[in-house]
Formats: sequence, structure tokens, C-alpha cells
Amino acid sequence: MKKNGLHGDIQPALGWHNKKKAKTRAAIQREALRLFKEQGYNETTIEQIAEASEISRITFFRYFATKADVVLCDIDFIDNTVKEATLSAPSEMSPIQALRNALYKLFMESQIEESEQIKERHLLLRSVPELRTATLNHFTGKIRLINEMMAERVGRSQDDFAVCNLSGAIAGVWLAAWMSTGEDLSEGFIERFYKLLDAGLEHLEAGLPL
Repeated sequence: MKKNGLHGDIQPALGWHNKKKAKTRAAIQREALRLFKEQGYNETTIEQIAEASEISRITFFRYFATKADVVLCDIDFIDNTVKEATLSAPSEMSPIQALRNALYKLFMESQIEESEQIKERHLLLRSVPELRTATLNHFTGKIRLINEMMAERVGRSQDDFAVCNLSGAIAGVWLAAWMSTGEDLSEGFIERFYKLLDAGLEHLEAGLPL
């Protein structure tokens, strides 16, 4: 009985621990964005963020590898959730149709909130040269995820050139949609981004006619 009791306490303990980590992570992001807005991104140090968040510098690095990661983290729309939805789409759908279906569910059915914090992060990614570079580097990892997703969807190797070519084209559409939204972060900018992305994927599947 003691063994069962011990095992029974593990999940609640893990749940509490995860909630505490999420709370600390959110606090770091909140304080960092406040400091970036007040004194500038480049002028804000990791030490200042840690102090404002009431944590140590070492603790900061347990949550974020770099200062840029505070802004980049959780800003993605192609993640494992989208990957799972793409892979589980009906087999009669083409790879691009399956991806469009997954993105529709994410953007149009899950009610993404456009908080001021999200807008501030997007503005930083577009306006700070260091973050623009970090965004492109970060995006490289997303291309790998797209490639894994497409390869698994069609049952071919990730090294297959056709798969790599398709993944690169999808990534290009994503980047074009990102660039086309510009710095207009007024209400509804996430929906505008989605519509550009979806239109771009439709254009890609049609063979990119001009």
C-alpha cells in the first residue's frame, strides 16, 4: 500500500512543479519585456532581468539560453501540435492540404489571444537587428521540423531531395507571410498573418503561377 501511495503522489507533485516552472518562466518574460520597453533591448542586461524577476542569473539560464530566447520562445506557430495534426489528417489530402488543415485548426478554431505582450515581442523581432538575425537562425530549426513532418506524411526519407525541396518551399512561404505583415501590429495581425500564410500555401500547391 505504501508503494501505491507513493506512486499516487508523484503526478500531483509533478503537476505542481510544472505549474511553478511555468509561472517563473512567464514572470521572466513579463519583466524582460517591461525592461525592453522602458530602456531598450540592447541596453537591458540579463542581470537586470534576473533582478527584476527576483531570481539569480543562474536560474535565468535554466529557463532561457540567451536574452533573445526570452522574446523568441513560444512565438512559433509550427510546433509539435501542428505536426501531429498534419500527420493525422485524412490520407486523401496532399501534404500541403494536410498542413493547411492543421494551421486552420490552430488559427481559426483555437482562439489565439493577441495580448499586448505578444505584440511587443513581434515588434521587437522586427525592429531589433540582433533579434532579426536570431529569428532567422531560430527559423532554421523550424525548417527541420517541416522536413520531418513532410517526410513522415509521405513515407519517405528526410534526405529525399523532393521532400527537402517541398520543405524549403513551405518555409519560404512562411517567411514571405512573415515579411508581408510588416510592422503593422494593430488588432487582428495574427489573423492577417494566417490568411497570408494560407494564401501562400495555396499558391504553392497551384505551382506558383504569376
